[in-house]
Amino acid sequence: MTGSDVSAAIDQYFERFRLAVLASGAQVDDDTVDDLRAYVLERVGAQGSTADVSRVLAELGTPQALAVEVASAGPQDEGPRRRGIRSHGRLLGVPYDLRAPSSARDASRWWNPLDRRILVPKSWGVGWSVNVGALAVRTGAVRPDDEDVPFGAVPPRAVAATLAAPVAVLAAVGALAAVTWRRLPPTVPTKWSLSGDVTAHGSRGPTMLGLVGLAAVPTAMAAGVHARRSPALDRVAASAQSLLLATTALSVLAQTVHTARGRGGVWPLWAGRAASAALPFALLVGVSRMGRTAEQRHDLSTLSMNGPAA
Repeated sequence: MTGSDVSAAIDQYFERFRLAVLASGAQVDDDTVDDLRAYVLERVGAQGSTADVSRVLAELGTPQALAVEVASAGPQDEGPRRRGIRSHGRLLGVPYDLRAPSSARDASRWWNPLDRRILVPKSWGVGWSVNVGALAVRTGAVRPDDEDVPFGAVPPRAVAATLAAPVAVLAAVGALAAVTWRRLPPTVPTKWSLSGDVTAHGSRGPTMLGLVGLAAVPTAMAAGVHARRSPALDRVAASAQSLLLATTALSVLAQTVHTARGRGGVWPLWAGRAASAALPFALLVGVSRMGRTAEQRHDLSTLSMNGPAA
């Protein structure tokens, strides 16, 4: 086995450890992770094989078990934290997280097939968000162990291409707003009842700009995650989240134009809501299956190069 195989095995373990820590909402600093990695490297040695790596990692336990153990140990000095307000936890049973927003923490809440919970604490704010990974497992779209590291084996070009989806929807929002701007009245509908009756109005300018912003800001933030060369999971999750919000903006804008032209019904809004749920789900599942296929090809290639076991 080459040194790259050994390094890849260690990286894979600690990537799953990182996801387990983020999913639990615990705080494990980078120094602790670096110390654990250094310990593994020291035990494996410069000439170690993947078998040596497996033996050392087996002593540490599964990434999920290690995450629980490290998190329960807590930081060395919690005096100032105990005297102040905790940055995350639960209040009257409702989870909250006031830590600085993190694309890694956000991604682990959005896509974690190993976590069976569909509703998980938000990565920032108060309440719960949907773990699309658990939903995909429940629907049979993926299996929890399909990938060793979520999206880790997906080709970089495919990961980068996921950003094209929200960008395309953003372009559609901008085009629809530009084409219909002058045809809309100064006051436009902004809310509707289930039967299609308008329940609220707003000024055309702020309403249109707000909808464009709802699509543009998340897409720009996702582009920033991609530009930082973040892990594949972070980038794909950012693309999926921005796709959801951009699709939502497009559906509301389409409904606004539909109603302003004197047409009844709220089908554009409902169709858009369905699309805003289905498209990110399809994106995440599709990339996950691509990663599973890439891992299987790598395993078969490794097996063919090494030959059958004696």
